Amino acid sequence: MRIITLITLIVSCFAVESQVTFLRIGKIESDLTGLVEISDTSTSRELKSSRSLKGKGKCDTSKKSSKSPKRSKKPKGKGKNKSSKSPKGKGKNKSSKYPKGKGKSKSSKTPKTRKGGKGKKSKSSKAPSSCTDPTPNPPSPSNSCEEKIRDIVDSVSGSISPSSAQESALNWVLNENSQSNTCELDDDVVAQRYILAVFYFSTNGDDWNVNSNWLSSEGECSWYGILCSFSPIIENNDSRILESIPPTMVGSVTLENNNLSGTIPKEIASLWNLGVLKLFDNNLRGELPGEFSDLALTKLDVENNNLEGPLFDSLSITLESLLASNNTFSGEIPDLSAFTSLRKLWISKNTFSGSIHNSLTSLSGLVSFKAYQNNLDGMIPNDLGDMISLKEFDISGNPLITGNIPDSIISLVDLETFDVGECGLSGNIPPGISQLVKLKFFVARHNNLEGEVPPLEGLTALQLIMLEHNELTGVLPDVSGAADLYRFDCSNNKFGGGIPATLMSLPKLELLYLDHNNLSGAIPENFGDSTTLIDIYLNNNMLDGEIPNGDSLESISELLLNDNNLNGSMPDSICQWFRPLRVETDNLWADCNSDGINNAKVQCDLDCCTTCFPILVL
Repeated sequence: MRIITLITLIVSCFAVESQVTFLRIGKIESDLTGLVEISDTSTSRELKSSRSLKGKGKCDTSKKSSKSPKRSKKPKGKGKNKSSKSPKGKGKNKSSKYPKGKGKSKSSKTPKTRKGGKGKKSKSSKAPSSCTDPTPNPPSPSNSCEEKIRDIVDSVSGSISPSSAQESALNWVLNENSQSNTCELDDDVVAQRYILAVFYFSTNGDDWNVNSNWLSSEGECSWYGILCSFSPIIENNDSRILESIPPTMVGSVTLENNNLSGTIPKEIASLWNLGVLKLFDNNLRGELPGEFSDLALTKLDVENNNLEGPLFDSLSITLESLLASNNTFSGEIPDLSAFTSLRKLWISKNTFSGSIHNSLTSLSGLVSFKAYQNNLDGMIPNDLGDMISLKEFDISGNPLITGNIPDSIISLVDLETFDVGECGLSGNIPPGISQLVKLKFFVARHNNLEGEVPPLEGLTALQLIMLEHNELTGVLPDVSGAADLYRFDCSNNKFGGGIPATLMSLPKLELLYLDHNNLSGAIPENFGDSTTLIDIYLNNNMLDGEIPNGDSLESISELLLNDNNLNGSMPDSICQWFRPLRVETDNLWADCNSDGINNAKVQCDLDCCTTCFPILVL
């Protein structure tokens, strides 16, 4: 019995020992399994952090199907904040200059792409069946690239209509990619190639006079009319870098007189580095895209087209030169005080209405303002003299502009052109006008000006003076110091007195119009000494005496002496210039007909005078 009990105890001890050993072995195996799991987890994290192994997590050999972790979405955009790329020459971040809607980060406008990839995420979500290759199969390169291009195009144009210029441009970019890997280019470059292609198709590029290299495999910086510049980020670096890096971003588009037709597409405003756009003398129609206000343009020239609609709503306040004459733009001239960089503003031959906004005079840097032949009304701003840089001021052909010529004009010491012709102005010519020593062109014709013309002898730079069709009185103004004067027109006024001999001796005078006044006395003897005079209109005055010789009038084309009290014979020295074979524009008029009661005042052969007065009615 004791022996049996002893044996049973030994067996029990052995069983306990075996169980402990088994437990120890099990714990060791569990520890080893944990190490394997930790290793797999670490490997999974490394795979997740690797660009080339995105999206699969750890390998699971269990029978359960597992979902691979989703790839984190990359922020749309290019990863660069474009606001740091304000174009060179502007000097300021755009966001600090623009009102709401104009100060956005440029990254919101640039083509969209995904960092580290060239297309959309793969839709496959199943884990691999083997642990040997945790890398997912990449998408097809062609599909990936096409998706990238479409993303870029979508960020520029949004939804594209069939058969549009945008669709044609997209197809061109996709076709170009199949021949040369467009996707290897920077996204900005892909975008601007697409934008320029849209512009080409929108303006009928196949019909341009010159379209060299456009829509070719050549870089767009070599396309006709395109000038590229360095991106501002590169320009801010060491200048030595510029020697080895070619410019890549479109900074200027110049296609003047090139037979462009159609409309200007909104996409052109996505050329964020564009500073100069010159489309002068083409056949463009439609309105300027409102998106233009987002550009930092410094020069815009769209003169001589068929553009219409509002103008100023589409403009950037960074403009230095705006040339928009000879279109059909409409609306009123708004408050321009924000356009502090403006130096040249030409809006002539449009249909602008309303008055000239007083804010114009706050533009102290404005050099040239031309708004002739519109429908403007109101008065010339009294503070015109505050525009201290002004050289040209032309509002002619606006008959609804009334009031006086402001006295403050005498403060415009740099003024060279002052043209207020064919308006509805009244009053006197400011007495201090002779202080404008740089004045070259003084035009105030077809108004209701009155009184005497102040002394003009100080205007030594004067080349042209046109005061015809007013109510001016007194004697003719003294312009003896204007050695460069070529046109003097004071016709159709009420000037009296004689013709100054100094007027006839001006060395460059070509056109002299004094007709329809109350001038009296004899024609100055030196009138025939001029070799430059082409037109001399002295008709419809009260001149008397004989006609002087014209030995030196070799350039004469028109000499009108009729309706005066002249007498004697037409000198042969004058007839010699009209007796040879003449052109139609040659005219010699005189009072060489009898009125049926009195004999002809001036004797003139038929082969000399072209028209005799009075005109006989048969």
